[in-house]
Amino acid sequence: MRLSLLHRLLITVLVAFGLNLGSTAPALACSCAGADTAQHFDSSDVIVTGTLTGPDGLGPGAGFGQTVTYRVAVDTVFKGSGVPEQLTISSAANGASCGLEFIESGRKYAVFATGPTNNLRAGLCGGTTRLTPALSRELTELSPGATAPVPGRAGPSDPDIWPLTAMGVTGAVVALGVWVLWRRRTNP
Repeated sequence: MRLSLLHRLLITVLVAFGLNLGSTAPALACSCAGADTAQHFDSSDVIVTGTLTGPDGLGPGAGFGQTVTYRVAVDTVFKGSGVPEQLTISSAANGASCGLEFIESGRKYAVFATGPTNNLRAGLCGGTTRLTPALSRELTELSPGATAPVPGRAGPSDPDIWPLTAMGVTGAVVALGVWVLWRRRTNP
């Protein structure tokens, strides 16, 4: 079966589109503007202190655009409602993509995260840092109504479905292109 120039061009475009759609890499730079704890507090949806018990592992490839998932055993909730004792936080896999850096398992952190409780994200510029007595006092001043986490609940560990969605859409587009070419070829 010999393909016409138009068919070869269409296949090339579909493959190139599919490869581009499957790439989820963001820009390769992270620039943080200086912000204080009060500004991080205002821009976060959930703020907790606790002990890091993860990371659970890297996303596929662990490169630019990939995520790492951390688990935090929550001690105190300064902002947010319904926060479980075990919280799952996602972050970019490296600092160049604004991912958390210098995070050590077993240490206490103040975690400033955004998003709903079942899909929280934290980043290099969001305020997450090792917990110090001074930071603990500052958080208490910003949130005098700090609470304990919801006992007996663990936060969900939903995987980042964007790469799977991109692969599915790419597969569907390629399959549609092949079907269209086959139909044109068999029905002149």
